[in-house]
Amino acid sequence: MPMQAEMTPMEMQSHMLVVSETPRVQLHVIESGPRNATMTIVFVHGYGGWATQWLAQMECFDTQTRVISIDLRGHGKSDRPRSTYSSDELLGDLEKAFQLLNIKKPFVLVGHSFGAALVAEYAVRHPGDVERLVLLNASTSYSVNALLRLPLLLPDWLIDGVLNIINKQTLVYAAPSFVLKALYWDALSQWNASEYFSKITIPALVISPTGDPVFSQQEMDEVAQMIPGSKLIKIKVSTHMTMMRRPGEVNQAMAQFLGLSGC
Repeated sequence: MPMQAEMTPMEMQSHMLVVSETPRVQLHVIESGPRNATMTIVFVHGYGGWATQWLAQMECFDTQTRVISIDLRGHGKSDRPRSTYSSDELLGDLEKAFQLLNIKKPFVLVGHSFGAALVAEYAVRHPGDVERLVLLNASTSYSVNALLRLPLLLPDWLIDGVLNIINKQTLVYAAPSFVLKALYWDALSQWNASEYFSKITIPALVISPTGDPVFSQQEMDEVAQMIPGSKLIKIKVSTHMTMMRRPGEVNQAMAQFLGLSGC
């Protein structure tokens, strides 16, 4: 499960973008930093996550760059339509959002977990748009084991009811069960790592923990092996939320890779 939701700091701008009219879908965006900065960093969360999971990184770099974090369709404060939640649909949303945000190209894309898969696919689909990639807790397979898949077989009312009992604040941000089911079966379980990681031609930084309860070490290590010329940084921690559990080390690695000052 994702960690507890965090409030958006007052200095961060929070707004909605209409990325689809039929059906009407709005994405929630938070951003900060100078719009005329020479570099823009866009953060994309993973399966079941939300935009504010990147606050430690956004606050580190927003004096030097424009930083943007987006709640994917069905997640966080974005709209939650009954749709396919396929990779094509999510990437279409991001393409429209980037256009509406008037992001200066080329920009930096940072993704966590399945968000890493999405930004990698975006970079391959749009050569020239992205100058560098940062991938955290990425894997060559997003088809999780049977135990972790078990909740996806339960009725929606039961899953959402348990979440409500556990943490009502998190439920405001967490994707509902119908979103998680559709996204898993139509996107995560279908994603082909070899089709995209091996085709990345821009500088890429892969940040992995030494242990992850969701992905095997082999699957995470293979990401850097598949991306030509990529740099691998391993952080000594066992977690799926490396950017939240070890923000200082993640920020330091990103700063060095992007040529920015640390924080």
